[in-house]
Amino acid sequence: MAARLLTSGYTGLEDAVDRLLSKPPSIVSVDVFDTVVMRPVLGEPSWLLAMTNTVLGPNYEAEAQALVHQRTGHVNGEAPSIFDIYKQSGLTEGQRLKAEDEISFELENVRAVPGAAAQLDRLRQAGVAVQFTSDMHLSSETLTKLLDGLGLLDPADVVSSSSDHGVSKSSGELFERLFSHLPNRGDAIAHIGDNPWSDGAQALRHGLRCEVVRSATGTRYEKAMAKGIQVSGSAIAGAARSARLSGDFASSDQQQLFELGTQVPGQCFLAFLLWVREQCEEEGIRRIVFLSRDGELPLRMAEAMPADHWEGFELSYLHCARRVWQHAAVRSVGIERWITAGTRNDTSFIHHYRHEIPFSSLLNRIGLTPDDLSPSGELASLDPDAPLPSSHVESWEALLGDTAVRQLILERAVPKEATLLEYLKQERLVDDRLAFVDVGWRGQLAWMVSSLVKSAGGQEPLHLHFGGDHVSSADDSRAWIRRFALDDSLYPHPIAQPVACVEVFTGSGKARLVDYVAAPSGVISPVFDRHVPAIDSPARQTVWDGAITVAAVFPSRALIRQWGAEDHLLVHETRKVLSDFWNRPDRAEVRGLQHLFVEADDVGDSIGDFIAPYTLSEAFGEKGGRRKWGPGSLEVTWRPFRDILRIYFRIRDR
Repeated sequence: MAARLLTSGYTGLEDAVDRLLSKPPSIVSVDVFDTVVMRPVLGEPSWLLAMTNTVLGPNYEAEAQALVHQRTGHVNGEAPSIFDIYKQSGLTEGQRLKAEDEISFELENVRAVPGAAAQLDRLRQAGVAVQFTSDMHLSSETLTKLLDGLGLLDPADVVSSSSDHGVSKSSGELFERLFSHLPNRGDAIAHIGDNPWSDGAQALRHGLRCEVVRSATGTRYEKAMAKGIQVSGSAIAGAARSARLSGDFASSDQQQLFELGTQVPGQCFLAFLLWVREQCEEEGIRRIVFLSRDGELPLRMAEAMPADHWEGFELSYLHCARRVWQHAAVRSVGIERWITAGTRNDTSFIHHYRHEIPFSSLLNRIGLTPDDLSPSGELASLDPDAPLPSSHVESWEALLGDTAVRQLILERAVPKEATLLEYLKQERLVDDRLAFVDVGWRGQLAWMVSSLVKSAGGQEPLHLHFGGDHVSSADDSRAWIRRFALDDSLYPHPIAQPVACVEVFTGSGKARLVDYVAAPSGVISPVFDRHVPAIDSPARQTVWDGAITVAAVFPSRALIRQWGAEDHLLVHETRKVLSDFWNRPDRAEVRGLQHLFVEADDVGDSIGDFIAPYTLSEAFGEKGGRRKWGPGSLEVTWRPFRDILRIYFRIRDR
């Protein structure tokens, strides 16, 4: 089990055992919860709410809060038993939970930390006695059943609980009571646990060697998703923790990428998928279509989830490239409206990245090639492989306003539209009411898709987008769109460059759709560019594996419903995870992400400097100093310049 990298500054269980066995003690005292055992829900308040909902049914949050309040006794060094807690909880007689209910719930639902059994066996095989020592309201008898049921207990092991002794590790008295009679404690006894105070400082204070193992506690991303007393986000955070701990890579770079996949896209897109399901339930929609290429990761995560989450739904994937669909929709939406919408500003679908992508790709968006340009025109002299120069913008706009050129755009679009309409019928995309799932942003592609589906005889589809950027009411009025976590028409984005932030994870690196063709049999098939973009890499697959693992270990819908975790939408939690990642990146994460790139719109090539060190000249404003990911680029910049640049950018961006 590799070292856990996201719990920066703390060791993993395997590393702790390695160090202890370099000079083996006679006894290793091992904490239980969040060291070798963990719950599937992160955070005790949410766990108690899940237990209360399971035992009593919904709407008993007050009972859970009362139990949470009683758990504070450990802070003062007290060590109440679970029966003491329930006696003092103040629950009304008619609604009273029983201590036995909680004990049963723990025994049925807790899980072993991945790899913990193997590390405990390493200690035993080295002749080290294992003693479980827990600050816990559960008795040693209950902990024994729990550990034995998870395959973590050996018959020779000793189990001690603070509630049986009336004193706690947090006060140090439990260590004193259990080990004070043993000589040479510093060499003979060691302790492993997750709490820096109880398992670290107090163990040292009472003469024990200690190892603080934080890998099974929540990371900053998991805590952001599990914020507050609610079960849905805590269940996602619990799944992310389980997935993160399951990674076992020889390479620290691979481990970092896998863990980052569990933390950011894994958590955020799982929250998005739960929202997608709710929206479709609300509208009575049973066919959900994930649009390529950004929809591939969410689809693969959906397919990895326990099957009952999508029972009664049909999930499918649709190759839907902007370069094909947007041009094919010219007649459906009208050439005048199409040109106006596509050129409204620099982020509209015709103009987007016009000064960054090859000029031939810009022409391709409107169905033209360099050969279609007038030989005497200014644009004909441009290098088709170079971007449109700023000095030629007026000529480009004049071309788009030319009546003959518009007619040519329309003529080129008609056969594409006819083929695409037949393809929609062939794929049964006009038979039912559909929901199209995409990362989103402007909503202009959604407008084209809706127009084509309706032209083929289908109903108005629902578009479910992860987010929206530069959203305008004009765009939204053309299609039925709902957005999940990012929508700048409602509230400002918590991060700069939200498109780059999300699409660095979703870019599939697969070949690009360039056309549809009909075989002699009449069957229409997509045609792909043989060019494979540079963004396809093993690093990206490792990130995806982490995200998909989160979906795979997420609890079943039946269990989620039992826990009462369906009512909470995770918009704010998802925004917090994204902002923590984007605005306050960890240097190790940034180094790992240097292997990933962002795709340029429909062009499919990597663009700009996603992460690149800043230079000294940028500190003095000699050039723009813009990056797709400014905070990430700062983390890989030579340290002496970093603080200077932070001050400069703060002044510049006021």
